Amino acid sequence: MNALWAALVAAHVVSVADRVPAAMYLVSPPDVTSKAPSAAVYAAAADALVERTGLEVWSMERAGVAPDAIDRCPVESRLSCWTKTMRAGPVRYFWALAVQPLPDGRDRLITFFVDVKASHEIYRRWLDGGDPSWRDKAEAEIFSSSVVGAPQTLDTSDAAALEAYFVATVEQTLRAKLEADGQWRPYGTVEVAVPSEGFDLVVDEAIVGPVPRGQVTVTGVLPGSHRIEGRAGAFVSAHEVDVERGSTAQVVFLPPPIAQHPLRTATLVGGGIVAATGVAFGVWSLVRANDDVDFSCVSRSGSSTDCAVRGGLTLGYDAGAAPTTIAADVNPSGVVTGALAGGLLTAGLTWALGALWWGERDAPPWWALLVGGAAGVTAFGAGHILAQ
Repeated sequence: MNALWAALVAAHVVSVADRVPAAMYLVSPPDVTSKAPSAAVYAAAADALVERTGLEVWSMERAGVAPDAIDRCPVESRLSCWTKTMRAGPVRYFWALAVQPLPDGRDRLITFFVDVKASHEIYRRWLDGGDPSWRDKAEAEIFSSSVVGAPQTLDTSDAAALEAYFVATVEQTLRAKLEADGQWRPYGTVEVAVPSEGFDLVVDEAIVGPVPRGQVTVTGVLPGSHRIEGRAGAFVSAHEVDVERGSTAQVVFLPPPIAQHPLRTATLVGGGIVAATGVAFGVWSLVRANDDVDFSCVSRSGSSTDCAVRGGLTLGYDAGAAPTTIAADVNPSGVVTGALAGGLLTAGLTWALGALWWGERDAPPWWALLVGGAAGVTAFGAGHILAQ
């Protein structure tokens, strides 16, 4: 099995996870930007978060929130304002990254990770409580329930340093919060060996779509029992698999049956019919062997052959023409049935068995037809010789 998996080329990755959205926004002083492009920062953050959690990083535009609404939040009630603003969108978490460019060309970064749902509940509770200082108290509680990372200074234009920063932020700063919320590495993986093209991948009755030949990695699979199917037309290769959190299960699709060539089917059926006909003629020959007038032979004029003793059974027999040694006296339509039985039986069996066992199922059985015909003719000729 290990050799099989090693031989397959991993070329396709699909995700079946319904991820929880987390909006990310870069907060920086007016008219100042980080040394790294915003796209690079978003990409590094998204890669670190998606790889380790059940979250997906969204831009503010995708979250349906105007960036300037975040910028307008006053410092003294910033977290409360962020909570109200983000609550209007579908995101569960808000990841604010405060960026302060430094004179030496590096950036000072501080992470704020806010649970929008929990923070909004805190905000509403203080707002409805009637306390004159509710705003300050709501801000303080939201701050204590949020995750705030220690400031770090780095050259954000260094891709490796930026990647390392977000990996450390996710694994060290955010992990405890994400584990408590069940978002830390919540998925398992299923690796599927696909033997040929033409398969559609189906996970728990949900059609994922067509997959290529080779190894397909299905990510975002929740722990538990799952049904993994490969559908190729009417053929279904179905497997029940148990997936554990953070682990990888393996499935091998069975190859679909090869469609048999129509001529091979016809040869198999036709060969059986021909062989059965040969058997019938053989039985007929045995029955007629005890008849006093069922023998004749075709021989040269003047031959001394005793046809009554050494002749062969005929089909279309003329009783008045036997016994004789004159070829012209024998019914012209007569066929030696013993020889015919052997020829038909030999040819039919060769065709049927050759179509069943010889060559590829999706290819015409040319060799079986050729060999069967030659064997039948040979057997028919041998029957004539033995009857003389």
